Amino acid sequence: MPGELERLPGPVAAAALGTGPAAVAGELLGRMRAELPVVSGLGEREQVLVSAWLTGLRSARTRRAYAADVVAWLGWLAERDTGVLAAGRVHVDLWAATQLGAGAAASSVRRRLSALSSFYRYCAAQDLTGRVPTQGVARQVVDPDYTATVGLDRDQARALIAAADADAGAQASGVA
Repeated sequence: MPGELERLPGPVAAAALGTGPAAVAGELLGRMRAELPVVSGLGEREQVLVSAWLTGLRSARTRRAYAADVVAWLGWLAERDTGVLAAGRVHVDLWAATQLGAGAAASSVRRRLSALSSFYRYCAAQDLTGRVPTQGVARQVVDPDYTATVGLDRDQARALIAAADADAGAQASGVA
């Protein structure tokens, strides 16, 4: 049923993991690697960060899309010798501009920024980083301003986009 939690792959045998934080990390990684093999290509530290974040997302489709987005982001950062928690706003702006320059649709870039924003909000909530480098970036991806959905909850973003679409429709039909 939509909106309900979707099952993650089954647990890794507890006996194989031992006890304590290492056991939790092992189970977490086992589940995520089984569901999203793309996560396996990351370094171990990044795998744990990304897996912990993805585990909290309810939809398997969202987990899959966001995993691909964050793995691409981390690869881009690695090419620039920048750690995931050291990334700043300038990195996010450059990443978005690079994608747009390569022909990515603005809507795709906004979705990717939404994934990054979710990831960094998770990291900030866990006291892993003191800042969210994606804050406010979507506003500058493309005009009009209704693209500024980063930092809004889902209902706020949908209401904002619906209002902008209604306004654009009225303008297109000549109604002021």
